Amino acid sequence: MAHLEKYSKAAVGHLIAHYDRQAGNIGNESVDRTRSHLNYNLAAELQPMKQGDFIKQRCSEVKVQKRKDVNVMCTWVVTAPKDVSENEQAVFFKAAFDFMADRYGRENVISAYVHLDETTPHIHFAFVPVVEDKKKGGFKVSAKERIDRKELRSFHQELEQAVSAVLGHPVGILNEATKQGNMTIAELKQATALVAVQEAEKMKSRADRKKERAEQEERLAEISIAAAHERVHKAMIETGEAIKESIKTKTVVETQTRQYQQQAFDLEAQNKALQEQVALLQEQVQNLEAERDELMPRVQEMTELAEQYQSLSEQIKTIQKAKNAAESRLSELQGQVLTAEEAEKISCKKVPMLGTVYDITYKEILDLKATATAVRDVRARGVYLDDREKSLNERERTIDQKEDEVNHRLALLFRQADDVERNLIALVRTEQIARRIKKEAESEGLESREKIQENISKIRQSVEETKQQQIQSHPQKRHR
Repeated sequence: MAHLEKYSKAAVGHLIAHYDRQAGNIGNESVDRTRSHLNYNLAAELQPMKQGDFIKQRCSEVKVQKRKDVNVMCTWVVTAPKDVSENEQAVFFKAAFDFMADRYGRENVISAYVHLDETTPHIHFAFVPVVEDKKKGGFKVSAKERIDRKELRSFHQELEQAVSAVLGHPVGILNEATKQGNMTIAELKQATALVAVQEAEKMKSRADRKKERAEQEERLAEISIAAAHERVHKAMIETGEAIKESIKTKTVVETQTRQYQQQAFDLEAQNKALQEQVALLQEQVQNLEAERDELMPRVQEMTELAEQYQSLSEQIKTIQKAKNAAESRLSELQGQVLTAEEAEKISCKKVPMLGTVYDITYKEILDLKATATAVRDVRARGVYLDDREKSLNERERTIDQKEDEVNHRLALLFRQADDVERNLIALVRTEQIARRIKKEAESEGLESREKIQENISKIRQSVEETKQQQIQSHPQKRHR
């Protein structure tokens, strides 16, 4: 027999753990863990990825509605019939796998685990229900369109024909329970038990008609009825456990939803605080830009002072050359002045009344006067040049002081700009992480407790990194 189940994202994790027996506690009491090593996956080579990762990847390749109740996985459970011997079971399950893989697309197969550790050997064929989107084009996930009433009516008969052709003899996939269409596992067990009850009752009626075998038939009927009632009771217990598990899962999901909503609220509050910090930093940037605009005239003034400094340097060089030339000329002229010995050698006579000096030519007198005048002018020029040089040196020192002051102000401005730039980058990065996590929460819906904790850790780590960057930042002087 075979039956189908559909599952949403919230229920997938529990089912795939049951398929590969990775769950710590298996809820099904009929599982014999000593035989679990005999289980195997017929789709291992076709799809080597983890089941959950493959479901996410396949759903990302096609269109999927953003709703929590979208069924992203369908599972056929096919049980080995009684007319299939133990030696034929591997061939039976392989034939059933090939039939379903070709029917639903090998690119959509999640897994195909054969369980030999339960009372009846069976296969769990899990796949993503992908169909063609006839309205918008492309492909989409739709369990409703892929598994409709027509599919449920024709599946058992076509599976029976395909498997019978491979085994070479008829195989009874159809029975009184599966002829009514697809049922859940609990409903199928109840229907099977009811069929057994009906058979037992028929046996009892035949026993009544045959009085000679009344006692024997009655005992057999009572035993069969008791066994049937026990199976019905067991099925009801399993149904109740399934309902309890569903309620428990719903409670956990609601708790996680509230926690996630609280996290989203906290993220919005942090985002608002970050926006306020960004606004404050932008205001600081504007203030720095205004201060920079105020310093620009000073920079222009420094540029003009530098040009004046260059011009004064040229003037100093010119004056220095003139001074050197004057000192050289002074040295030459001093060599031409008559010494005391040379003046005594001059023969001259003095007129007592007029004080006239004779024996000195008129030219020699003019030369002496010219020499004295030249010496006086050169000395005066030297004094002027010394004063001019001192004035220029003093002005050069003033220009250097102003230049140092402006450079210091510019260095402070650049360091403040660097601090603001780093803070803005860190805040933008933190805000982007918060927005991305919020967007993922809105698009993907509920997530596991571990995923929520991971998102919280990311946010806290990002905020901590931002604080550390603000505390430990030591910007170097920028040269522009």
